[in-house]
Amino acid sequence: MRFWGFVVILAEFVRVLSLRHKCMCMADARKKFVTPIIEPLEIYVENWKKEIYEPMGINESVTEFFSNNGIRVRSKSELIIVNMLEQSGYFLGKNMIMTFETTQHSISSNIIKAMIKEYLV
Repeated sequence: MRFWGFVVILAEFVRVLSLRHKCMCMADARKKFVTPIIEPLEIYVENWKKEIYEPMGINESVTEFFSNNGIRVRSKSELIIVNMLEQSGYFLGKNMIMTFETTQHSISSNIIKAMIKEYLV
């Protein structure tokens, strides 16, 4: 179910980007007559930065995984992701997106490569 939740969130994100793009491309004279239905990107970013991030914890009773750069992760899948992204020059919070997996929808290095190519390259 979490996988489909991600798909819905991604679809909404694409819709919002499309609306923002349409507004940005509008002539200044036309913008005066339009009331935005979504907040401007600058305000959205400021509000997002103010939100408190609650990371998922690491279970201390399981095997420890560390990336090539020493970042501790929760699973082998996360280790694959972090190492591949670090080697490609991508770093969390700077220039990358995130995805999640479930027991029903696991992730592989091929999926990661495809996502990197699709969304980041």
